[in-house]
Amino acid sequence: MVKISPLQSCFLQLNHILFRLTWANDLQEKLNQEMEKVYETNNPLEESNRINAQSVMILDYILLNLDQLLEIHDTQLGKVLKEIDFVDLLKHLKNLWVPINGLRGKIVLWRNNYVAHSVNQAINFHSLSEIDPDYNNTIKKTFFASRLATLYISTIFSNLNSDYKIAISSGKLRIELHGGKWAWNDFTSDWEKMKKNERELKEQTDKILQKNGYKPTVRLEFRSVPM
Repeated sequence: MVKISPLQSCFLQLNHILFRLTWANDLQEKLNQEMEKVYETNNPLEESNRINAQSVMILDYILLNLDQLLEIHDTQLGKVLKEIDFVDLLKHLKNLWVPINGLRGKIVLWRNNYVAHSVNQAINFHSLSEIDPDYNNTIKKTFFASRLATLYISTIFSNLNSDYKIAISSGKLRIELHGGKWAWNDFTSDWEKMKKNERELKEQTDKILQKNGYKPTVRLEFRSVPM
């Protein structure tokens, strides 16, 4: 059995957040470059809609991970660093943390009303501008906070490199013993099988719908970002 300490657990979860935010920022950077050249493409409107849709998904992903970071920071990070007498490291990273923490209220607002929960919206729908009248600035601040978060976490790891390496090694060993590594080794083949199964279920469902006087199944295609 692999014993993972609270410090190692905290570092492993922070590493997951760092991984996600790093890739989110990298993907958004590429989208920004594509948007700069969108009018050079054959269909600028369609391309810009695609880029905007992907940016929305990245923003949602970032908001969820920033929310996780705030949660860990409040409950675990300071605690485990205090146990090894490195809590002052967080004080020296205050300039990076303040803009992230300052967005806390907006992150919770968006998580509860736009990204993670939907009951309130399903009962009484509000547009994004009603949820957050300053939504445009919130979007900018969220992307900025995500960049600062990658710096913040990375700097903690670089200053506690031995602890970080031990945490990663322990995590890898735990995965080897218990499984659970995120991997899709044969995604092309699996995806085609899913499409085949989908078609079969679609045909079965269409027969039931039409037999009972309903229209057959349909998949709507979004060419722009919804409200």
